[in-house]
Amino acid sequence: KLAGSRASTSTHCPRSFQSLADLVTMRVFVAVAILALFAASPANAASCPAGEGYPEKLKQCVLCGLGTYSPEGSINCTRCPAGTWSSVQGAVDVSTCLKCRQGTWSSQEGAPGESACISCPAGRWGSMLGLTNSAACTACLPGKYSVTVEAVSATICLSCPAGTWSGSRGAGSMDSCNACPKGTWSSAPGASRASDCIKCTAGTWSDQMSAVDPSTCTACAAGKWGNSAGAASEENCIDCSPGTWNDQAGAGAQSRCKPCPVGTWSSESGAGSESTCNACGAGKYQPAVGQANQTNCLPCAPGNYSLVQGAAVCSFCPKGTWSADFDSTACNICPQGKWTHSAASRRATQCTPCVGTGCLRYGSARVTIETVNLKFARLSAEGLRHFASAIAKAIATTCKVNESSVVDLLGNEETVSIADDGTITAFARDISGPTLNDLAAELYSPTFRSLLVNSSVPYLSGETYDSLGLVFSGAVNVQSEKFVAMLPTTTMTQTTTTLTTVTRSRVPDIPSASPGVSDDEDDDDSTSPSPTVVDDNDEKDDDGDSAKGIFGQEQQKQQQQPQKKRPRRRSGRFGWPL
Repeated sequence: KLAGSRASTSTHCPRSFQSLADLVTMRVFVAVAILALFAASPANAASCPAGEGYPEKLKQCVLCGLGTYSPEGSINCTRCPAGTWSSVQGAVDVSTCLKCRQGTWSSQEGAPGESACISCPAGRWGSMLGLTNSAACTACLPGKYSVTVEAVSATICLSCPAGTWSGSRGAGSMDSCNACPKGTWSSAPGASRASDCIKCTAGTWSDQMSAVDPSTCTACAAGKWGNSAGAASEENCIDCSPGTWNDQAGAGAQSRCKPCPVGTWSSESGAGSESTCNACGAGKYQPAVGQANQTNCLPCAPGNYSLVQGAAVCSFCPKGTWSADFDSTACNICPQGKWTHSAASRRATQCTPCVGTGCLRYGSARVTIETVNLKFARLSAEGLRHFASAIAKAIATTCKVNESSVVDLLGNEETVSIADDGTITAFARDISGPTLNDLAAELYSPTFRSLLVNSSVPYLSGETYDSLGLVFSGAVNVQSEKFVAMLPTTTMTQTTTTLTTVTRSRVPDIPSASPGVSDDEDDDDSTSPSPTVVDDNDEKDDDGDSAKGIFGQEQQKQQQQPQKKRPRRRSGRFGWPL
């Protein structure tokens, strides 16, 4: 029994001895496998075929992966350059690296597929293959934008609409187009600068954004002005200051606000019409323009008067009258048989006895009418004759003499002389009824001025009744004087204007009949301006042209002997002497 057990033990090895045998067998197998592997590998990298590389770590030839290539004789798998890609394994040439298509780019080297090519963003485009970065995609120019990705040409760049601008390159949406601000406009699409938005001119404003037309610029209203271009609201329009006015919209400078004329004032700001200028009352005057307060209307001083409203200066009380008061609208006429022999008399005691029946020593009187802006120069010769005749008729009616008794300075009947400054002069002869005081009362009255206006309306075309009232608002004077016709002495021809000057013989002074008695002819001598004479007796030369007078092209220059000194005066807008 014991023997049997030992026999069994000797036949079967213990488990420890069996495991050791398996381990030895395994190691032998691995060694053989390794030897077989080395036996199958090339001896060095130079033996790797095209399309394979030889990694140093592996020490064996391996197949080149996607996005790489290895030509014959190369030991490395070279990556495809940026802007290309390859999906070929074991590629043997760079030609297998395909360029990214138009409108895309790739900065990746060894890209394994076309998905590595990134689209050019909105606002850019690429017309070339194989772009390597996003900057290589061409940007849309300033003033344009594009919402298209992967664009291949500049045609996708759209212009910013009119009324907007953009200074950005490569703008990817219309949001980059900035609206032209208030006070500006732009009618051209594709504006690339803020300065392309044109400013509304001074005197206008606009509160609209993205305006495309200058009609959106609203003019400042009448009575206002604007001092800067590009105004964004009506608040930029400035009122014309008191004493000024402007009747035109869109004034771009304060100088467009016109001052109220002399003789007037206005306290209104933003006045849009001259009618806001209030005339100073009768008996007052105002010599400066642009006055803003009624207190600037000054009272006429004693010896002066103002018959009409809006006088720029006061008139002297004419000879034969006086005034001791301020704010006078008329002067007191001396009593019968007395006369003042200088203008601007301020006291009744200045009325002294005069010579001759009714103070008319010679039965004739010189009548002088001062006009304001009388536009007789624009009348035809025929129209001027009719006008002069109408004035002569008005004088004859007022002086109660025949029309033929009224003569101009040359002695032509039924007409008057008109000087360059518009002063009208005539003599009334054969006066037998009225006294000089009576004549003064009539000629200095508003009734005579109205008669002058009514007589002139048919001949002064374009003048209204009111404007003629201003024309004849100047001083009227009458003085006793013997008529002696002036005689022409020298002729001078010019081609531009017509001016005839004449001479008049002065009547010798006659001593007063008694102490303290004087006449108008006893005034100091002085030289007066030579008047322009309306002559009804124009002579014609052989060619039919006028040889003399204001109506022809030939002029006469005539000397004038000294005559009585007349008070010096000043005149303004309304022609009133001061």
